[in-house]
Amino acid sequence: MPRTCRLVPAVVAVLVASTLVAPSAAQTADYHAISDRFFEIVAEGKPTEAVDYVFGTNPWLGKVPDQMANVRSQFGSLESLVGDYVDREALIDSQVTSRYAYMYVLANYERQPIKIEFHFYRPKNEWVLLNFYFHSDVTEELVGFALERNQVVD
Repeated sequence: MPRTCRLVPAVVAVLVASTLVAPSAAQTADYHAISDRFFEIVAEGKPTEAVDYVFGTNPWLGKVPDQMANVRSQFGSLESLVGDYVDREALIDSQVTSRYAYMYVLANYERQPIKIEFHFYRPKNEWVLLNFYFHSDVTEELVGFALERNQVVD
């Protein structure tokens, strides 16, 4: 009888206490460009580099190197648990205010989808990453989305 592997939900969060962000070469005028580039790097099979890129948009995140190393390690080992990255689908993409945006993205892998949340902040003219979360326990949330849309779920 084959053994099945159950991925334990991993929740990783990076919280930034300060809302003052210094300029960075990786910052951008459109927060979509940050998430697009992140997933381009993931699609190249370089998940740790994708984390480095997205964290590099905000120099304040470099002040929490232990958390960054933890995110790099966990996100970098994701493919060994869920297979190769396939594609992504944005379930929520909202510019909440002129300076804050939120994206809830379903990153689809061979074995299962992974929830990735991006919180972006625009202190002046450029968007930067404020928070980044990911985890594998998405079933209940997806059922909730389906029920909200009055779709039948098997």
